[in-house]
Amino acid sequence: MSHPHDVLDARTRFLLSSIDKKLSDLQAKILSDTHRSILVTGGGQAGKSTLASIIWLSRLIPDLLKFQNLNRNPPMVYWLVAQDYDRTSEEFRYIKQSLEQLDLLYQPGTTQRIDPGKIEIKGGPTGNPVIATIRTKSAKDFSVLAKEAPMGIIICEAAQISLDAYYRCLERMAPNQAWLFMSGTMEGSVGWYPAFRKAWAYGTAENEIAYSLPSHSNTFLYPGGENDPEILRLKRVLPPAEYLERVEGVPSPPKGVVFDEFNADIHVREDTLYIPDEPVYIGYDPGYDHACAVEAWQWIDGQVRLFDEIFIRGMLVEELADALLSKVWWKDVAQATIDISGTYHHGQTHPAAEVLQNLTKVYFHHQKVKINEGNARLKALLRVDPLTRRTRFVCSPQCRGFLSEMGVLTSPVDGQVRVYRWNIAATGEVVGSVPEDKNNDAIKAFIYSAIKKFGYLTPERIKSQVTMKLYRNEKRRSSQGRRVVLRGRR
Repeated sequence: MSHPHDVLDARTRFLLSSIDKKLSDLQAKILSDTHRSILVTGGGQAGKSTLASIIWLSRLIPDLLKFQNLNRNPPMVYWLVAQDYDRTSEEFRYIKQSLEQLDLLYQPGTTQRIDPGKIEIKGGPTGNPVIATIRTKSAKDFSVLAKEAPMGIIICEAAQISLDAYYRCLERMAPNQAWLFMSGTMEGSVGWYPAFRKAWAYGTAENEIAYSLPSHSNTFLYPGGENDPEILRLKRVLPPAEYLERVEGVPSPPKGVVFDEFNADIHVREDTLYIPDEPVYIGYDPGYDHACAVEAWQWIDGQVRLFDEIFIRGMLVEELADALLSKVWWKDVAQATIDISGTYHHGQTHPAAEVLQNLTKVYFHHQKVKINEGNARLKALLRVDPLTRRTRFVCSPQCRGFLSEMGVLTSPVDGQVRVYRWNIAATGEVVGSVPEDKNNDAIKAFIYSAIKKFGYLTPERIKSQVTMKLYRNEKRRSSQGRRVVLRGRR
């Protein structure tokens, strides 16, 4: 019978024996993987932190050779990144223990604390004994993620950090072509991390791969593996979705997500930026008690590029006008659309379309858009070409309101999970033919503008032209000096 360590090279096997570590079959498989970026979604007590520390140790010597070929000055730098310093503690402790066993820990430069913490590795010449330094980093502070070029990054409890923090790590990996290992336990299977796990799961990308590390794969803790009595008990008592997430390490997305086609790894691109002098399209969904959303995008090379948004609660229409006029891209606005509710009078207030027209000198188109017809338009844009993996829609990570409604981020308004979903019955089944009309402010704002630009879809999926009304304030009434509160449709 083959041993799990048989898939490892001789150097790694020697390191494991030197620190008296044994791996499960699946841990050994992950350790031997050569992809530059490895993502692990793990069950509880699956050994994620132990694996992370061994992955770092196994890459130390190859990194040193690479570092010398790059003609860099020592020491090499590595990062342990987490949402806060406390979440780096397990990996920090395991790495220190391994280095002590190998007599490679440089005690004078190694800290006991982790906020921030530092581990130094000896092995250089007498005048410069430190060959590498490991630093703990908090993802809450982007400034500490932008001062060095590490050789490798371990992201601890990766599901807890923001998508922005992940992108900062990618930027710092570039100078040294660094490697990345991230692991975490999912919380509700909502967010960028489960989405990336789904996208990387089959290893079809050149540099990325994802694994699930179930609790029962840790046969040192659960000798019976999947049939261990404790695992069988958890499977019996936990709800199915909870068991998949917490034990199997498999994302179990919330039922009823309207746009399950949306994939953060494909549809979110950090290089989705405003291009000056190209037409800008905006859609506006008014709100006060719920979010006011304005989505700004361009049509570049056959692709929607959603590059900016305003997504905020409790904003007066006059304040919104000021915010829009301050945008560098406002001069290029070629088309503006608004939810039809924005053309109505609300009590003693003027319609939002009228106020914006007076203050910005831009006219807003409007038409009642049926929910399913609008959603069909966006779904068509989200389709991915199976050969090129190119989509007709990409979004900047700065559009946090839109991404929260897609289930990639928590809401920027209150930090809660607010995903656009179908109605769910008490039994957990999707009911009805129309999604629940909430948590879709940014989505609707974009759809209004997309309908104006591209039209509806017929059952044959052929573009159907649409004519929207243009809101005009014929009396040219001024709203200056009046506070306008548009409460919008919830």
